[in-house]
Amino acid sequence: MSTSKTDIANLALQKIGVSPINSIDDEGSKPARTCKQNYDHARRVTLMKAQWKFAKKLVGLSKDAAAPAWKWQASYTLPVDHLKLVEIEGENVWEPKEYFDVQQGKLMLYLDTASDAPADTVNIEYVFDQQDTTTFDPLYVDALAYQLAALIARPLTGSDSKEQELM
Repeated sequence: MSTSKTDIANLALQKIGVSPINSIDDEGSKPARTCKQNYDHARRVTLMKAQWKFAKKLVGLSKDAAAPAWKWQASYTLPVDHLKLVEIEGENVWEPKEYFDVQQGKLMLYLDTASDAPADTVNIEYVFDQQDTTTFDPLYVDALAYQLAALIARPLTGSDSKEQELM
């Protein structure tokens, strides 16, 4: 069964005790407008919280022509849909390491290679900005519904405690 944005919004509304909506695009409904205003932010935040299998990509990045001003040996422009780095050349990057950083849409590397020359291409795996709800797995849908519910709780119920409880 495929899940829609409206289905996810209704799961969030259910968690805060607000009646379901017919469509997230219903401009005449305050709950629908509030869900729609917060949906994309909640989706991206939830995607960044884990390494969701349905939202990962592998790609080779080409080295940028201009070298970084200092500290780093090379920079590589990340894809526009990049949200979270998972691996560089097959090595997990769950924690920051001294040999890389992500800055302003660039992967900055200091590579300790035999030649001391940065590679022309670096392979990465990353979580991307998946928007297709038909690919979402059930655990992600539930996590997204909770994130969205936390964002809409205060505007729709006036309750600070409900927002904190959902977070």
